[in-house]
Amino acid sequence: MKRNLIPLLLPVTLCAGNVTALGQMRITHAYTPGVAIPDAGEVVDSRSFGIAGSKVTEVTVSLDIVGYGFDGGYNGDLYAALSHGSAYSVLLNRTGKATPTGSGYSDDGFHVTLSDSAVGDIHNYRSVLNGSDGIAVPGGPSGTWQPDGRIASPDPVVSSSPRTALLSVLNGQDAGGEWRLLLSDHSAGATSKLVGWSLAVTTDSVGTGAQSFSSDLVEFLGLSQILSGPLTLIGQNTFKSAFDTRFDGQIDGSGGLVSSGAGELGLYGANSFSGGTRLQSGTLTVGNNSALGSGSLSLEGGTFKSAVTSLTLPNSVTAQAVSTINASTALTLAGSISGSADLHKTGTARLTLSSPSSLHSGTWYVDAGTLEVSGSIANAAVRVGSGAMLTGGGTVGGTTITSGGTLSPGQSAGQISLGNTVWQGGGTYAWQIDDATGTAGNSIGWDLAQINGSLSITATSLNRFTFTVSSLSPVGPGYSAGDAAHFNAGQSYSWRVASTTQGVSGYSADQFLLDTSGFSNDTLGGSFSLELSGNNLNLSFTAVPEPGTYATMIGSMLGLFALHRRRSRRWV
Repeated sequence: MKRNLIPLLLPVTLCAGNVTALGQMRITHAYTPGVAIPDAGEVVDSRSFGIAGSKVTEVTVSLDIVGYGFDGGYNGDLYAALSHGSAYSVLLNRTGKATPTGSGYSDDGFHVTLSDSAVGDIHNYRSVLNGSDGIAVPGGPSGTWQPDGRIASPDPVVSSSPRTALLSVLNGQDAGGEWRLLLSDHSAGATSKLVGWSLAVTTDSVGTGAQSFSSDLVEFLGLSQILSGPLTLIGQNTFKSAFDTRFDGQIDGSGGLVSSGAGELGLYGANSFSGGTRLQSGTLTVGNNSALGSGSLSLEGGTFKSAVTSLTLPNSVTAQAVSTINASTALTLAGSISGSADLHKTGTARLTLSSPSSLHSGTWYVDAGTLEVSGSIANAAVRVGSGAMLTGGGTVGGTTITSGGTLSPGQSAGQISLGNTVWQGGGTYAWQIDDATGTAGNSIGWDLAQINGSLSITATSLNRFTFTVSSLSPVGPGYSAGDAAHFNAGQSYSWRVASTTQGVSGYSADQFLLDTSGFSNDTLGGSFSLELSGNNLNLSFTAVPEPGTYATMIGSMLGLFALHRRRSRRWV
Protein backbone atom coordinates (compact mmCIF):
# COMPACT_ATOMS: atom_id res chain seq x y z
CA MET A 1 0.00 0.00 0.00
CA LYS A 2 1.42 3.40 -1.04
CA ARG A 3 1.22 6.42 1.21
CA ASN A 4 -1.01 9.25 -0.10
CA LEU A 5 0.80 12.58 -0.07
CA ILE A 6 -1.05 15.16 -2.15
CA PRO A 7 -4.37 16.72 -1.08
CA LEU A 8 -6.89 17.87 -3.68
CA LEU A 9 -6.98 21.67 -3.91
CA LEU A 10 -9.71 22.29 -6.50
CA PRO A 11 -13.03 24.09 -5.82
CA VAL A 12 -16.18 22.00 -5.77
CA THR A 13 -18.65 24.44 -7.39
CA LEU A 14 -20.56 22.68 -10.19
CA CYS A 15 -22.45 24.10 -13.14
CA ALA A 16 -24.81 22.09 -15.30
CA GLY A 17 -26.85 22.85 -18.38
CA ASN A 18 -26.91 22.17 -22.10
CA VAL A 19 -27.33 25.07 -24.52
CA THR A 20 -27.86 24.28 -28.20
CA ALA A 21 -28.36 26.62 -31.14
CA LEU A 22 -27.72 27.00 -34.82
CA GLY A 23 -24.25 28.22 -35.74
CA GLN A 24 -22.38 26.03 -33.28
CA MET A 25 -18.60 26.02 -33.29
CA ARG A 26 -16.06 23.50 -31.98
CA ILE A 27 -12.53 24.62 -31.16
CA THR A 28 -9.82 22.01 -30.67
CA HIS A 29 -6.29 22.70 -29.51
CA ALA A 30 -3.47 20.19 -29.06
CA TYR A 31 -0.71 20.77 -26.52
CA THR A 32 2.62 19.00 -26.22
CA PRO A 33 4.10 20.19 -22.94
CA GLY A 34 6.21 17.05 -22.46
CA VAL A 35 6.43 17.62 -18.70
CA ALA A 36 6.95 15.10 -15.91
CA ILE A 37 4.30 14.74 -13.25
CA PRO A 38 6.39 14.93 -10.10
CA ASP A 39 6.33 11.84 -7.97
CA ALA A 40 3.96 12.70 -5.13
CA GLY A 41 3.48 16.13 -6.74
CA GLU A 42 1.39 17.96 -9.32
CA VAL A 43 1.61 19.88 -12.59
CA VAL A 44 -0.77 22.39 -14.15
CA ASP A 45 -1.03 23.23 -17.85
CA SER A 46 -3.39 25.98 -18.99
CA ARG A 47 -4.77 27.45 -22.19
CA SER A 48 -6.95 30.47 -22.93
CA PHE A 49 -9.52 30.63 -25.72
CA GLY A 50 -10.18 34.06 -27.20
CA ILE A 51 -13.88 33.47 -27.79
CA ALA A 52 -16.46 36.08 -26.87
CA GLY A 53 -20.23 35.77 -26.55
CA SER A 54 -20.65 31.98 -26.71
CA LYS A 55 -21.47 29.28 -24.18
CA VAL A 56 -20.05 25.77 -23.77
CA THR A 57 -22.31 22.91 -24.88
CA GLU A 58 -19.83 20.01 -24.95
CA VAL A 59 -16.22 19.28 -23.99
CA THR A 60 -13.89 16.39 -24.84
CA VAL A 61 -10.30 15.91 -23.64
CA SER A 62 -7.51 13.68 -24.92
CA LEU A 63 -4.59 12.60 -22.73
CA ASP A 64 -1.26 11.08 -23.73
CA ILE A 65 0.57 9.97 -20.58
CA VAL A 66 3.54 7.59 -20.37
CA GLY A 67 5.82 6.21 -17.69
CA TYR A 68 8.87 8.31 -16.91
CA GLY A 69 12.15 7.33 -15.35
CA PHE A 70 13.50 4.06 -14.02
CA ASP A 71 10.38 2.98 -12.18
CA GLY A 72 7.93 3.84 -14.96
CA GLY A 73 4.41 5.06 -14.30
CA TYR A 74 1.60 3.82 -12.12
CA ASN A 75 -1.88 4.68 -13.42
CA GLY A 76 -3.53 4.11 -10.05
CA ASP A 77 -1.51 7.01 -8.59
CA LEU A 78 -2.86 9.64 -10.97
CA TYR A 79 -5.55 12.27 -10.54
CA ALA A 80 -6.53 14.67 -13.39
CA ALA A 81 -9.10 17.44 -13.55
CA LEU A 82 -10.12 20.10 -16.09
CA SER A 83 -11.35 23.41 -14.67
CA HIS A 84 -12.87 26.44 -16.33
CA GLY A 85 -14.71 29.34 -14.81
CA SER A 86 -16.51 28.13 -11.68
CA ALA A 87 -16.68 24.44 -12.69
CA TYR A 88 -14.34 21.52 -12.95
CA SER A 89 -14.56 17.96 -14.24
CA VAL A 90 -12.69 14.96 -12.83
CA LEU A 91 -10.96 13.17 -15.71
CA LEU A 92 -8.96 10.54 -13.76
CA ASN A 93 -9.26 9.65 -10.10
CA ARG A 94 -6.86 6.83 -9.23
CA THR A 95 -8.21 4.36 -11.77
CA GLY A 96 -8.90 0.90 -10.45
CA LYS A 97 -9.07 1.98 -6.80
CA ALA A 98 -11.94 -0.18 -5.54
CA THR A 99 -11.51 0.03 -1.75
CA PRO A 100 -10.43 2.81 0.62
CA THR A 101 -7.16 0.99 1.24
CA GLY A 102 -6.57 -0.04 -2.39
CA SER A 103 -3.89 1.39 -4.65
CA GLY A 104 -5.50 1.21 -8.10
CA TYR A 105 -4.19 -0.22 -11.36
CA SER A 106 -0.46 -0.66 -11.83
CA ASP A 107 -0.53 -0.20 -15.62
CA ASP A 108 1.70 2.42 -17.21
CA GLY A 109 0.14 5.11 -19.44
CA PHE A 110 -3.04 6.58 -20.90
CA HIS A 111 -3.66 7.27 -24.61
CA VAL A 112 -7.32 8.12 -24.39
CA THR A 113 -10.01 10.56 -25.39
CA LEU A 114 -12.52 11.33 -22.64
CA SER A 115 -16.11 12.07 -23.62
CA ASP A 116 -19.40 11.84 -21.74
CA SER A 117 -20.93 10.13 -24.78
CA ALA A 118 -18.48 7.19 -24.64
CA VAL A 119 -19.49 3.78 -23.25
CA GLY A 120 -16.79 2.57 -20.87
CA ASP A 121 -15.91 4.15 -17.49
CA ILE A 122 -12.17 4.93 -17.47
CA HIS A 123 -11.98 4.21 -13.72
CA ASN A 124 -12.68 0.51 -14.36
CA TYR A 125 -10.94 0.14 -17.71
CA ARG A 126 -9.36 -3.24 -16.90
CA SER A 127 -12.72 -4.72 -16.02
CA VAL A 128 -14.30 -3.22 -19.16
CA LEU A 129 -11.57 -4.55 -21.44
CA ASN A 130 -10.77 -7.87 -19.78
CA GLY A 131 -13.68 -8.61 -17.46
CA SER A 132 -11.29 -8.63 -14.52
CA ASP A 133 -9.41 -6.02 -12.52
CA GLY A 134 -6.54 -8.46 -12.15
CA ILE A 135 -5.49 -8.55 -15.81
CA ALA A 136 -3.01 -5.83 -16.79
CA VAL A 137 -3.33 -3.65 -19.91
CA PRO A 138 0.19 -3.25 -21.36
CA GLY A 139 0.86 0.38 -22.23
CA GLY A 140 -2.39 1.42 -20.59
CA PRO A 141 -5.80 2.00 -22.16
CA SER A 142 -6.45 3.72 -25.51
CA GLY A 143 -9.52 4.77 -27.45
CA THR A 144 -12.51 6.78 -26.20
CA TRP A 145 -13.82 6.53 -22.63
CA GLN A 146 -16.12 8.26 -20.20
CA PRO A 147 -14.22 10.46 -17.73
CA ASP A 148 -13.93 9.22 -14.18
CA GLY A 149 -16.25 11.89 -12.79
CA ARG A 150 -15.83 10.80 -9.16
CA ILE A 151 -15.84 13.96 -7.09
CA ALA A 152 -14.44 12.21 -4.00
CA SER A 153 -10.94 13.06 -2.83
CA PRO A 154 -8.22 10.72 -4.21
CA ASP A 155 -7.67 9.28 -0.75
CA PRO A 156 -11.14 7.81 -0.06
CA VAL A 157 -12.27 7.45 -3.69
CA VAL A 158 -13.56 4.02 -4.72
CA SER A 159 -15.28 2.62 -7.79
CA SER A 160 -18.70 3.17 -6.22
CA SER A 161 -18.10 6.86 -5.44
CA PRO A 162 -20.72 9.19 -7.00
CA ARG A 163 -19.85 10.37 -10.53
CA THR A 164 -21.05 13.97 -10.29
CA ALA A 165 -18.15 15.70 -12.10
CA LEU A 166 -18.40 14.48 -15.66
CA LEU A 167 -17.47 16.88 -18.48
CA SER A 168 -21.07 18.08 -18.74
CA VAL A 169 -20.59 20.16 -15.59
CA LEU A 170 -18.66 22.61 -17.80
CA ASN A 171 -21.66 23.22 -20.05
CA GLY A 172 -23.15 26.68 -19.84
CA GLN A 173 -19.86 28.35 -18.96
CA ASP A 174 -18.57 31.19 -21.12
CA ALA A 175 -16.32 29.50 -23.66
CA GLY A 176 -13.66 32.18 -23.57
CA GLY A 177 -10.99 32.48 -20.94
CA GLU A 178 -8.59 30.10 -19.21
CA TRP A 179 -8.91 26.32 -19.22
CA ARG A 180 -6.65 24.51 -16.69
CA LEU A 181 -5.54 20.90 -16.70
CA LEU A 182 -4.27 19.66 -13.33
CA LEU A 183 -2.41 16.36 -13.00
CA SER A 184 -1.20 15.02 -9.68
CA ASP A 185 0.57 11.90 -8.48
CA HIS A 186 -0.83 10.79 -5.12
CA SER A 187 1.70 8.17 -4.09
CA ALA A 188 5.46 7.97 -4.04
CA GLY A 189 7.39 5.38 -5.98
CA ALA A 190 6.57 5.81 -9.70
CA THR A 191 6.61 8.75 -12.10
CA SER A 192 4.56 9.58 -15.18
CA LYS A 193 4.96 12.14 -17.94
CA LEU A 194 2.35 14.22 -19.73
CA VAL A 195 3.44 13.96 -23.36
CA GLY A 196 0.48 15.92 -24.71
CA TRP A 197 -3.20 16.66 -24.37
CA SER A 198 -5.94 18.22 -26.46
CA LEU A 199 -9.08 20.12 -25.61
CA ALA A 200 -12.18 20.31 -27.81
CA VAL A 201 -14.86 22.83 -26.80
CA THR A 202 -18.19 23.05 -28.59
CA THR A 203 -20.13 26.30 -28.27
CA ASP A 204 -23.73 27.29 -28.82
CA SER A 205 -22.81 30.01 -31.34
CA VAL A 206 -19.90 31.55 -33.21
CA GLY A 207 -19.86 34.36 -30.70
CA THR A 208 -19.94 38.11 -30.97
CA GLY A 209 -17.29 40.79 -30.90
CA ALA A 210 -13.55 40.23 -31.16
CA GLN A 211 -12.22 36.68 -31.40
CA SER A 212 -8.72 35.20 -31.40
CA PHE A 213 -7.35 31.77 -32.27
CA SER A 214 -3.92 30.33 -31.61
CA SER A 215 -2.99 27.18 -33.59
CA ASP A 216 -6.57 25.94 -33.25
CA LEU A 217 -8.85 23.70 -35.27
CA VAL A 218 -12.13 25.61 -35.64
CA GLU A 219 -15.10 23.63 -36.94
CA PHE A 220 -18.36 25.35 -37.85
CA LEU A 221 -21.13 22.89 -37.06
CA GLY A 222 -24.31 24.85 -37.78
CA LEU A 223 -25.92 26.25 -40.90
CA SER A 224 -24.51 29.09 -43.03
CA GLN A 225 -23.31 31.96 -40.87
CA ILE A 226 -21.53 35.31 -41.00
CA LEU A 227 -18.91 36.46 -38.49
CA SER A 228 -18.67 40.24 -38.49
CA GLY A 229 -16.29 40.91 -35.59
CA PRO A 230 -12.51 41.30 -35.81
CA LEU A 231 -10.36 38.17 -35.62
CA THR A 232 -6.73 37.74 -34.56
CA LEU A 233 -4.69 34.73 -35.70
CA ILE A 234 -1.63 33.34 -33.95
CA GLY A 235 0.05 30.24 -35.36
CA GLN A 236 -1.57 28.10 -38.06
CA ASN A 237 -5.33 27.83 -37.57
CA THR A 238 -7.55 25.42 -39.49
CA PHE A 239 -11.12 26.43 -40.31
CA LYS A 240 -13.41 23.59 -41.29
CA SER A 241 -17.07 23.69 -42.24
CA ALA A 242 -19.66 21.56 -43.98
CA PHE A 243 -21.70 24.71 -44.59
CA ASP A 244 -20.99 28.25 -45.84
CA THR A 245 -19.15 30.44 -43.35
CA ARG A 246 -18.19 34.02 -44.02
CA PHE A 247 -15.78 36.38 -42.24
CA ASP A 248 -16.74 40.01 -42.84
CA GLY A 249 -14.57 41.51 -40.10
CA GLN A 250 -10.87 42.27 -40.36
CA ILE A 251 -8.46 39.39 -39.73
CA ASP A 252 -5.03 40.38 -38.39
CA GLY A 253 -2.15 38.83 -36.48
CA SER A 254 1.04 36.96 -37.28
CA GLY A 255 -0.73 33.64 -37.78
CA GLY A 256 -2.09 31.85 -40.82
CA LEU A 257 -5.30 30.27 -42.02
CA VAL A 258 -5.97 26.77 -43.35
CA SER A 259 -9.29 26.28 -45.17
CA SER A 260 -10.70 22.74 -45.20
CA GLY A 261 -13.98 20.87 -45.03
CA ALA A 262 -16.66 20.40 -47.67
CA GLY A 263 -18.30 23.81 -47.25
CA GLU A 264 -17.38 27.33 -48.38
CA LEU A 265 -15.25 29.69 -46.30
CA GLY A 266 -15.54 33.34 -47.36
CA LEU A 267 -13.02 36.09 -46.59
CA TYR A 268 -14.57 39.50 -47.27
CA GLY A 269 -12.64 41.85 -45.00
CA ALA A 270 -9.63 44.07 -45.64
CA ASN A 271 -7.31 41.68 -43.84
CA SER A 272 -3.73 42.09 -42.66
CA PHE A 273 -2.76 38.70 -41.18
CA SER A 274 0.72 37.69 -42.32
CA GLY A 275 0.95 33.92 -41.80
CA GLY A 276 -0.37 32.90 -45.22
CA THR A 277 -3.41 30.98 -46.44
CA ARG A 278 -3.64 27.28 -47.29
CA LEU A 279 -6.57 25.81 -49.21
CA GLN A 280 -6.87 22.06 -48.62
CA SER A 281 -10.47 21.23 -49.52
CA GLY A 282 -13.90 22.74 -50.02
CA THR A 283 -14.19 26.28 -51.40
CA LEU A 284 -12.28 29.38 -50.31
CA THR A 285 -14.01 32.54 -51.55
CA VAL A 286 -12.42 36.00 -51.55
CA GLY A 287 -14.37 39.23 -51.66
CA ASN A 288 -11.68 41.86 -51.08
CA ASN A 289 -8.33 42.74 -52.67
CA SER A 290 -6.73 42.27 -49.23
CA ALA A 291 -8.71 39.15 -48.30
CA LEU A 292 -5.56 37.00 -48.01
CA GLY A 293 -3.61 39.50 -45.93
CA SER A 294 0.09 39.87 -46.70
CA GLY A 295 1.03 36.19 -46.84
CA SER A 296 1.09 33.70 -49.69
CA LEU A 297 -1.66 31.39 -50.96
CA SER A 298 -0.95 27.65 -51.07
CA LEU A 299 -3.32 25.63 -53.26
CA GLU A 300 -3.43 22.08 -51.90
CA GLY A 301 -6.85 21.02 -53.20
CA GLY A 302 -10.37 22.38 -53.34
CA THR A 303 -11.67 25.44 -55.20
CA PHE A 304 -10.48 29.04 -54.95
CA LYS A 305 -13.24 31.46 -55.94
CA SER A 306 -13.75 35.19 -56.54
CA ALA A 307 -16.98 36.79 -55.35
CA VAL A 308 -17.13 40.52 -56.21
CA THR A 309 -17.16 42.39 -59.50
CA SER A 310 -13.41 42.78 -59.93
CA LEU A 311 -10.54 41.67 -57.71
CA THR A 312 -6.76 42.00 -57.90
CA LEU A 313 -4.83 39.86 -55.42
CA PRO A 314 -1.14 40.72 -54.90
CA ASN A 315 -0.32 37.50 -53.02
CA SER A 316 2.09 34.92 -54.38
CA VAL A 317 0.51 31.55 -55.20
CA THR A 318 1.96 28.04 -54.95
CA ALA A 319 0.24 25.13 -56.71
CA GLN A 320 0.90 22.18 -54.38
CA ALA A 321 -1.90 19.84 -55.55
CA VAL A 322 -4.56 19.83 -58.25
CA SER A 323 -6.92 22.72 -57.53
CA THR A 324 -9.62 24.77 -59.22
CA ILE A 325 -9.69 28.54 -59.60
CA ASN A 326 -13.28 29.64 -60.19
CA ALA A 327 -13.39 33.13 -61.69
CA SER A 328 -17.11 33.65 -61.24
CA THR A 329 -16.22 37.36 -61.34
CA ALA A 330 -13.20 39.09 -62.90
CA LEU A 331 -10.08 38.05 -60.97
CA THR A 332 -6.44 39.07 -61.37
CA LEU A 333 -3.60 37.14 -59.74
CA ALA A 334 -0.80 39.70 -59.63
CA GLY A 335 1.67 37.73 -57.51
CA SER A 336 4.15 35.12 -58.67
CA ILE A 337 2.85 31.61 -59.34
CA SER A 338 5.01 28.59 -58.53
CA GLY A 339 4.68 24.87 -57.92
CA SER A 340 4.19 21.90 -60.21
CA ALA A 341 0.53 20.93 -59.70
CA ASP A 342 -2.13 21.31 -62.39
CA LEU A 343 -4.73 24.06 -62.08
CA HIS A 344 -8.25 24.19 -63.55
CA LYS A 345 -9.73 27.54 -64.51
CA THR A 346 -13.53 27.54 -64.27
CA GLY A 347 -16.21 30.22 -64.08
CA THR A 348 -17.53 32.39 -66.90
CA ALA A 349 -15.50 35.49 -66.02
CA ARG A 350 -11.91 36.41 -66.89
CA LEU A 351 -8.91 35.22 -64.89
CA THR A 352 -5.85 37.38 -65.52
CA LEU A 353 -2.30 36.32 -64.69
CA SER A 354 -0.22 39.47 -64.63
CA SER A 355 2.99 38.51 -62.82
CA PRO A 356 6.22 38.34 -64.86
CA SER A 357 7.21 35.25 -62.83
CA SER A 358 7.39 31.97 -64.74
CA LEU A 359 8.00 29.42 -61.96
CA HIS A 360 4.81 27.36 -62.30
CA SER A 361 5.49 24.12 -64.19
CA GLY A 362 2.09 22.46 -64.13
CA THR A 363 -0.71 22.60 -66.71
CA TRP A 364 -3.51 25.17 -66.80
CA TYR A 365 -6.76 23.57 -67.91
CA VAL A 366 -9.00 26.37 -69.14
CA ASP A 367 -12.34 24.64 -68.66
CA ALA A 368 -14.59 27.73 -68.89
CA GLY A 369 -14.43 31.49 -69.35
CA THR A 370 -11.26 33.32 -70.35
CA LEU A 371 -7.67 32.95 -69.19
CA GLU A 372 -5.74 36.14 -69.94
CA VAL A 373 -1.96 35.96 -69.62
CA SER A 374 -0.50 39.44 -69.50
CA GLY A 375 2.56 38.33 -67.53
CA SER A 376 4.43 35.04 -67.92
CA ILE A 377 3.70 31.37 -67.32
CA ALA A 378 6.45 30.30 -69.68
CA ASN A 379 7.16 27.05 -67.81
CA ALA A 380 3.52 26.01 -67.65
CA ALA A 381 1.40 24.38 -70.32
CA VAL A 382 -2.11 25.54 -71.24
CA ARG A 383 -4.93 23.40 -72.57
CA VAL A 384 -7.97 25.36 -73.73
CA GLY A 385 -11.20 23.39 -73.50
CA SER A 386 -14.61 23.71 -75.14
CA GLY A 387 -16.25 27.09 -74.58
CA ALA A 388 -13.07 28.59 -73.10
CA MET A 389 -10.53 31.12 -74.42
CA LEU A 390 -6.84 31.92 -74.05
CA THR A 391 -5.96 35.56 -74.62
CA GLY A 392 -3.49 38.25 -73.56
CA GLY A 393 -0.14 39.67 -74.55
CA GLY A 394 2.08 37.64 -72.22
CA THR A 395 4.15 34.47 -72.44
CA VAL A 396 2.78 30.94 -72.20
CA GLY A 397 4.42 27.53 -72.42
CA GLY A 398 3.17 24.68 -74.60
CA THR A 399 -0.41 25.34 -75.72
CA THR A 400 -3.17 23.11 -77.05
CA ILE A 401 -6.39 24.51 -78.52
CA THR A 402 -8.85 21.64 -78.28
CA SER A 403 -12.28 21.27 -79.91
CA GLY A 404 -14.44 24.21 -78.86
CA GLY A 405 -11.47 26.15 -77.46
CA THR A 406 -10.37 29.56 -78.74
CA LEU A 407 -7.05 31.40 -79.08
CA SER A 408 -7.23 35.20 -79.25
CA PRO A 409 -3.86 36.98 -79.00
CA GLY A 410 -3.56 40.38 -77.33
CA GLN A 411 -6.36 42.31 -75.68
CA SER A 412 -7.55 43.94 -78.90
CA ALA A 413 -5.01 43.47 -81.64
CA GLY A 414 -1.77 42.17 -80.17
CA GLN A 415 0.73 39.36 -79.75
CA ILE A 416 0.85 36.33 -77.47
CA SER A 417 4.00 34.24 -77.12
CA LEU A 418 3.51 30.49 -76.97
CA GLY A 419 5.62 27.37 -76.68
CA ASN A 420 5.03 24.29 -78.84
CA THR A 421 1.43 24.64 -80.00
CA VAL A 422 -1.24 22.22 -81.20
CA TRP A 423 -4.39 23.22 -83.11
CA GLN A 424 -6.96 20.44 -82.94
CA GLY A 425 -10.04 19.99 -85.05
CA GLY A 426 -12.97 22.05 -83.78
CA GLY A 427 -10.72 24.70 -82.25
CA THR A 428 -10.68 28.39 -83.22
CA TYR A 429 -8.18 31.18 -83.78
CA ALA A 430 -10.11 34.44 -83.27
CA TRP A 431 -7.95 36.83 -85.28
CA GLN A 432 -8.43 40.62 -85.17
CA ILE A 433 -7.12 43.52 -87.21
CA ASP A 434 -7.50 47.26 -86.65
CA ASP A 435 -4.98 48.68 -89.15
CA ALA A 436 -4.27 46.94 -92.47
CA THR A 437 -0.92 48.68 -92.86
CA GLY A 438 0.17 48.43 -89.21
CA THR A 439 2.50 45.89 -87.59
CA ALA A 440 1.99 42.22 -86.81
CA GLY A 441 1.39 41.69 -83.09
CA ASN A 442 0.92 45.40 -82.43
CA SER A 443 -2.11 47.26 -81.09
CA ILE A 444 -1.89 49.30 -84.30
CA GLY A 445 -1.92 46.34 -86.62
CA TRP A 446 -3.18 42.77 -86.23
CA ASP A 447 -3.00 39.67 -84.04
CA LEU A 448 0.07 37.46 -84.04
CA ALA A 449 0.68 34.12 -82.34
CA GLN A 450 4.46 34.06 -81.82
CA ILE A 451 5.26 30.37 -81.34
CA ASN A 452 8.68 29.69 -79.87
CA GLY A 453 8.72 26.13 -81.06
CA SER A 454 6.53 24.26 -83.53
CA LEU A 455 2.92 24.49 -84.62
CA SER A 456 1.26 21.12 -85.10
CA ILE A 457 -2.08 21.10 -86.91
CA THR A 458 -4.04 17.92 -86.17
CA ALA A 459 -7.33 19.08 -87.68
CA THR A 460 -8.67 17.25 -90.75
CA SER A 461 -10.84 18.12 -93.72
CA LEU A 462 -13.74 16.48 -91.87
CA ASN A 463 -12.98 18.16 -88.54
CA ARG A 464 -11.55 21.53 -89.42
CA PHE A 465 -9.89 24.27 -87.38
CA THR A 466 -11.78 27.58 -87.61
CA PHE A 467 -9.99 30.84 -88.37
CA THR A 468 -12.24 33.87 -87.78
CA VAL A 469 -11.37 37.27 -89.21
CA SER A 470 -12.70 40.34 -87.36
CA SER A 471 -12.05 43.99 -88.01
CA LEU A 472 -11.79 46.55 -85.20
CA SER A 473 -12.29 50.28 -85.35
CA PRO A 474 -9.50 52.24 -83.66
CA VAL A 475 -11.83 55.26 -83.37
CA GLY A 476 -12.97 56.25 -79.87
CA PRO A 477 -11.70 55.48 -76.36
CA GLY A 478 -11.30 51.78 -77.06
CA TYR A 479 -11.34 49.22 -79.82
CA SER A 480 -14.67 47.80 -80.89
CA ALA A 481 -16.13 46.07 -83.91
CA GLY A 482 -15.90 48.28 -86.98
CA ASP A 483 -13.88 49.03 -90.09
CA ALA A 484 -10.11 48.49 -89.87
CA ALA A 485 -8.03 51.56 -90.75
CA HIS A 486 -6.11 51.92 -94.01
CA PHE A 487 -7.72 48.96 -95.75
CA ASN A 488 -7.94 49.37 -99.52
CA ALA A 489 -10.16 46.78 -101.19
CA GLY A 490 -8.36 47.38 -104.46
CA GLN A 491 -5.06 46.26 -102.97
CA SER A 492 -3.88 42.79 -102.01
CA TYR A 493 -2.37 42.08 -98.56
CA SER A 494 -0.54 39.34 -96.71
CA TRP A 495 -0.67 39.44 -92.91
CA ARG A 496 1.49 37.17 -90.78
CA VAL A 497 -0.83 35.56 -88.21
CA ALA A 498 1.36 32.80 -86.74
CA SER A 499 5.13 32.77 -86.62
CA THR A 500 7.15 29.75 -85.50
CA THR A 501 10.80 29.07 -84.79
CA GLN A 502 10.64 25.36 -85.66
CA GLY A 503 8.10 25.20 -88.44
CA VAL A 504 4.52 24.09 -89.09
CA SER A 505 3.55 20.43 -89.43
CA GLY A 506 0.37 18.87 -90.74
CA TYR A 507 -0.71 21.93 -92.76
CA SER A 508 -3.28 21.58 -95.52
CA ALA A 509 -5.61 24.33 -96.74
CA ASP A 510 -8.66 22.09 -96.46
CA GLN A 511 -8.04 21.67 -92.71
CA PHE A 512 -9.25 25.23 -92.10
CA LEU A 513 -12.69 26.81 -92.05
CA LEU A 514 -12.18 30.50 -92.84
CA ASP A 515 -14.92 32.70 -91.35
CA THR A 516 -14.71 36.35 -92.49
CA SER A 517 -18.18 37.42 -91.35
CA GLY A 518 -16.62 39.64 -88.68
CA PHE A 519 -14.67 41.72 -91.21
CA SER A 520 -16.84 44.80 -91.82
CA ASN A 521 -14.74 46.65 -94.43
CA ASP A 522 -16.11 46.45 -97.98
CA THR A 523 -13.94 43.95 -99.84
CA LEU A 524 -15.43 44.72 -103.31
CA GLY A 525 -15.44 41.01 -104.08
CA GLY A 526 -11.92 40.30 -102.89
CA SER A 527 -11.17 37.03 -101.13
CA PHE A 528 -9.24 35.78 -98.10
CA SER A 529 -7.07 32.67 -97.82
CA LEU A 530 -4.69 31.06 -95.33
CA GLU A 531 -1.29 30.21 -96.74
CA LEU A 532 1.85 28.56 -95.41
CA SER A 533 5.01 30.56 -96.05
CA GLY A 534 8.15 28.97 -94.66
CA ASN A 535 7.81 28.82 -90.88
CA ASN A 536 4.91 31.27 -90.92
CA LEU A 537 1.18 31.10 -91.50
CA ASN A 538 -0.20 34.10 -93.38
CA LEU A 539 -3.67 35.43 -94.02
CA SER A 540 -3.84 36.80 -97.55
CA PHE A 541 -6.36 39.12 -99.13
CA THR A 542 -6.56 39.08 -102.91
CA ALA A 543 -8.21 42.12 -104.47
CA VAL A 544 -10.49 41.94 -107.55
CA PRO A 545 -9.11 44.20 -110.37
CA GLU A 546 -11.21 47.29 -111.18
CA PRO A 547 -13.24 47.31 -114.49
CA GLY A 548 -10.77 49.70 -116.14
CA THR A 549 -8.01 47.30 -115.31
CA TYR A 550 -9.93 44.50 -117.01
CA ALA A 551 -10.45 46.65 -120.17
CA THR A 552 -6.78 47.50 -120.34
CA MET A 553 -5.86 43.85 -119.90
CA ILE A 554 -8.32 42.74 -122.61
CA GLY A 555 -7.12 45.46 -124.99
CA SER A 556 -3.53 44.45 -124.51
CA MET A 557 -4.40 40.82 -125.13
CA LEU A 558 -6.32 41.68 -128.36
CA GLY A 559 -3.42 43.82 -129.58
CA LEU A 560 -0.98 41.02 -129.01
CA PHE A 561 -3.29 38.59 -130.82
CA ALA A 562 -3.60 40.89 -133.87
CA LEU A 563 0.15 41.40 -134.05
CA HIS A 564 0.61 37.66 -133.90
CA ARG A 565 -1.77 37.14 -136.84
CA ARG A 566 -0.02 39.76 -139.01
CA ARG A 567 3.31 38.15 -138.37
CA SER A 568 1.87 34.76 -139.19
CA ARG A 569 0.52 35.94 -142.59
CA ARG A 570 3.94 37.13 -143.66
CA TRP A 571 5.19 33.57 -143.58
CA VAL A 572 2.29 32.08 -145.42
